Amino acid sequence: MTTTNLYACTKSVSSDQSSITASSDSTMSSVVSGEGGSQARLASSLSDLISQELQDQDLSDFQRVILERAKDAGGVSVSDYESAWSGYRSCMLGKGYKEIKLIKFPNGIY
Repeated sequence: MTTTNLYACTKSVSSDQSSITASSDSTMSSVVSGEGGSQARLASSLSDLISQELQDQDLSDFQRVILERAKDAGGVSVSDYESAWSGYRSCMLGKGYKEIKLIKFPNGIY
């Protein structure tokens, strides 16, 4: 099982070997690849995926607001993405983890 969140410091996230790739195009290309190479769609569109995530009662207000904005805009804004990573980093430091150095790739993704 894989949990995706914009700010997962307060939720447990599984550490299995699954990977998630997402696209904001009209036909969601997100797939979860598990053991044995099986694949399954997470949702038919980004909007549907966000709607599924918004049903999670454990979302923080921060997560809920960002997801609602992303659903309206068709994707997560750069400022919301940066804010989520900053919050995650601060949360992990607050929990006693060593300094977290984020590596930003040329495409803007950490």
